[in-house]
Amino acid sequence: MLNNELYTLISEMDFDDLVMLSNYYIDQIGSDDYIYMMDDFDTIMCDSTPTETAHKILFGNFRITDDYFWFNGYGNLESGSYTYVQLPTEITDIVNYIIENDDDCGFDTIREALND
Repeated sequence: MLNNELYTLISEMDFDDLVMLSNYYIDQIGSDDYIYMMDDFDTIMCDSTPTETAHKILFGNFRITDDYFWFNGYGNLESGSYTYVQLPTEITDIVNYIIENDDDCGFDTIREALND
């Protein structure tokens, strides 16, 4: 029952919240498949030289007008807007993590569901 409730709660989240939840989960499991907001591009890329950044864009599929970006398996930049972004994790994996670890991932609504 809790699995279904959490799955529904998460799948109905605002996409920005879903990205934050996914990134939190990715951090907890030790992965690096983060999705970043395009507003954070300069901060994320600050350690790359302009030439390195140009290569990452050239060999990826990146559009500055998209809402999100991430690094593909080759370290190149990919981007997309919420309708085109596929999360690197399945919602069921996140739900299982939440239940197994009693971790609300910083979301009050998830804590409420866990407490019910």
